[in-house]
Amino acid sequence: MRFLAASAVLLLALSSLHAAEPGTASGTMTVNGTKTPLKYSISRLKKNPFDEKKTDVVVLISDVPVSADDFKDDFAMMRFTDKAKLTGVMVEITGDKSIISGTLYSPLFVKMGGSFSATGTHEFKSTVMNGTDVAGTLTIPKTEEFAGSTYSYNATFHAGPATLTPPPAASKTAKALPANGGPAGVAYMDYTKVLARGDLKELKTRVSADRAKQLDDPEITKMLPLIQAMQPKDIKILSGSIDGGVVTLLTKGKEEGGGSSNGTITMVNESGKWKVQKESWESKN
Repeated sequence: MRFLAASAVLLLALSSLHAAEPGTASGTMTVNGTKTPLKYSISRLKKNPFDEKKTDVVVLISDVPVSADDFKDDFAMMRFTDKAKLTGVMVEITGDKSIISGTLYSPLFVKMGGSFSATGTHEFKSTVMNGTDVAGTLTIPKTEEFAGSTYSYNATFHAGPATLTPPPAASKTAKALPANGGPAGVAYMDYTKVLARGDLKELKTRVSADRAKQLDDPEITKMLPLIQAMQPKDIKILSGSIDGGVVTLLTKGKEEGGGSSNGTITMVNESGKWKVQKESWESKN
């Protein structure tokens, strides 16, 4: 009877673990003594940076829900965390269950601009690991310190992919632009050169008014090297269209490590000059 009772408890525990809804998490992250509940998780695949024949899984555990659109690649994630004040952890896990990179997020990481890279201290134990279907525990069990901040976390999670928003239907009023995107395409390519130089003052003149205000944030100066590093290189304009005074450019660029990204660029005309309003890149690795 004792054996049967113990077996029943074990089965119940296992069934509860596997029944956890994908996209959920349970745990806390502690930064400078402040605990924040971790409730959500999401995953996506990514080519291994050291071996293009291998594919890793990237898992994010957070205090707020993150959409597939905001998690689809590193660029989207960076834009989202800039505005969302996210608390959580993102790790890249290889097929042999090793963590090769990690990022910790918290608005309490003031000196680090809200996030920083951390590897070597995460502990991962899996109960499910099948592509983007990943479940188990992820922790930094002992309190660590970096740049004057202390941190640790522990979470049980079941991560899975979410659904990307389908692209909008092609507008019936849109008109095709020349192969180089016309004047708007020339303006965008000029913007990429200014970004590569790191000239923030000049960059403000190449983006829309609302984006120019964002560049006034003092933290942008600290983040600029990261933004430059993440910007694809050898960008080429594949096609462009104009609809109601708004230009959409479809582009392609090379990533570090030999991969490629497809970009969707929105340009608006302000005071007779084409300026970058929105830039979205999706890794094709």
